[in-house]
Amino acid sequence: MIKKTVFMMAGLSAVGCTSVTVQPLDAAYNVKHICITENPKVIVDELVPVIAEGLSRHHIESTFIQSTVDNAIRSGDDQRYDHYFMGVTPAPDSCDYRLTYTARQSWDFTTYLCTADIEISDRRSVIARANYHLVGNGGLSLMKWQGVKTKIDPVMDELLQFYR
Repeated sequence: MIKKTVFMMAGLSAVGCTSVTVQPLDAAYNVKHICITENPKVIVDELVPVIAEGLSRHHIESTFIQSTVDNAIRSGDDQRYDHYFMGVTPAPDSCDYRLTYTARQSWDFTTYLCTADIEISDRRSVIARANYHLVGNGGLSLMKWQGVKTKIDPVMDELLQFYR
C-alpha cells in the first residue's frame, strides 16, 4: 500500500499544470495594426517575435516600439514592478492600438518561460488580455522546457480568435 501511495504521489507531482486565461480581442474593434511597446525588464528573447508572428497569422500588422528607459532602471528582479514596466514605453500618437507584455523565466538546469501576460489597449483602456502561467513553475513535468513558441502560439490564437 505504501509503494502504491508513493507511486501515485510521484505521478501527481510530475504532472505540471498550465493555466491560461484569455479575454479575446473583440472583432468589433477591427484592428489592423498594433504597436508592440517594449518592456525593458523582459529577458525572454523569443517572446516578441512569437507575439509578432501571432499577430501576423491573424492578419494584424505590428510595429515594435523600442524603450527609452535607462539600463540602470532595467536591472533588479522585483516582481512587484513587472506590470509597471508593461506600460513604461510610450506609444506614438499614430498608434491606435498598443500591445504590452511581461514575462518571467524560471530555472531548472536551463531557463524556461513560466509566466507571461499580454494586454491589448486602445487609447482609453485594456480591451483584451491573456495570461500564461505554469503552476508551481512546471513541477517535474518535462513540458516546462517547451519553447516560447510552443507555449505562446496557442495563447495568441485564443487571444485573436475573432481575427482570421
